[in-house]
Amino acid sequence: IGLSEGFALSLRAEYFVLTNAESVEIDEPNVLSLTASGNINIGDLTIIPEFRYDTGNNGFLFDTGLDDTAAASFILATVYSF
Repeated sequence: IGLSEGFALSLRAEYFVLTNAESVEIDEPNVLSLTASGNINIGDLTIIPEFRYDTGNNGFLFDTGLDDTAAASFILATVYSF
């Protein structure tokens, strides 16, 4: 979505289900991932901030042995075109 001449925003949702869970010790593991990305254009420079949120059931998201069910991350990329 172009919000202005120099700024655009995109949203993405992904849903994953492990359908053949015979080798996994938990029932119907799934993961939901939500990502928001922006594009900020300043001349030949593009700045791309991205925020991602992942959540899963039954501790399936991480193999830590703990009851972890969610994680969030932020990255920042820059691209210079010449």
